[in-house]
Amino acid sequence: MPLGDAAAMTSLFTGDAVLIDADRRFEGRDAIRSGFAEPEVAGYTIDILEVGERRADGQRLLVNVLRKSGGDFRATFDLTIDNGRIPTANLQYA
Repeated sequence: MPLGDAAAMTSLFTGDAVLIDADRRFEGRDAIRSGFAEPEVAGYTIDILEVGERRADGQRLLVNVLRKSGGDFRATFDLTIDNGRIPTANLQYA
């Protein structure tokens, strides 16, 4: 997936997916695309630092979020996977 490609990023989610980003909640692929992916994905690069937990239904990652504008930070991405798509993503500051 090319960096900054909101459509490609959004295609990883199920149609009824829920993405929680700190204190914001986006329900459904359209809301994830318009509220999260389009305004934010183009400005970030993610480096996976550690796979914290592997589960039958997904995994938790520790990542370093690098912003083009500066102000990098670490976060945990807790993802559930179902049939190759993400129904739930919980993104929290580490």
